[in-house]
Amino acid sequence: MNMAKHVFVTGGAGFIGSNITDELINRGYKVTIIDNLSTGVKENINSKAVFIKGDVKNKKDVEKCFKKKIDVIFHIAGCASTIKSFHNPAADLFTNVSGTINIINAAIKYKVPRLLYASSMTSYGVPDAIPIKETMSTRPISYYGITKYAAERYCLATGLRNDLSFKLNVTAFRMFNVYGRRQS
Repeated sequence: MNMAKHVFVTGGAGFIGSNITDELINRGYKVTIIDNLSTGVKENINSKAVFIKGDVKNKKDVEKCFKKKIDVIFHIAGCASTIKSFHNPAADLFTNVSGTINIINAAIKYKVPRLLYASSMTSYGVPDAIPIKETMSTRPISYYGITKYAAERYCLATGLRNDLSFKLNVTAFRMFNVYGRRQS
């Protein structure tokens, strides 16, 4: 464990982001979080984390999070409802794709060496077989799945760029049926 590591967690007041924040703090990391509190709640915020009320869709809000050097980004924030995405696809597009692009651009500007992106099992759509393997084709069938997969591809493509002055190590992880403490 490196006590000097500073981690930035988007969606840090939400179900998944707050649990990640707690674990990072328990392991000795410094954590800054951003959350617009649209689905996250203040009670989920670890008192040892630096909390910035803001939105990943807003570049200025994102910039506020980089006043101190960031070593790792956990990008967890996003619209997270397949059903709601059919009623308001623009909200998913702006949060899940444009918000992710804002995070990517900040990672590049501030030369953050590590970006972890929370994607979704909905990227697969209807799977070819069960159990699902990472190598299976992706054919998202919901607007939500489309936006999560698109944002995942933006992250991964950025990690492959050779025109950056540093190496941005990117991992996208597709979560399946997450449950636990603080689930809403």
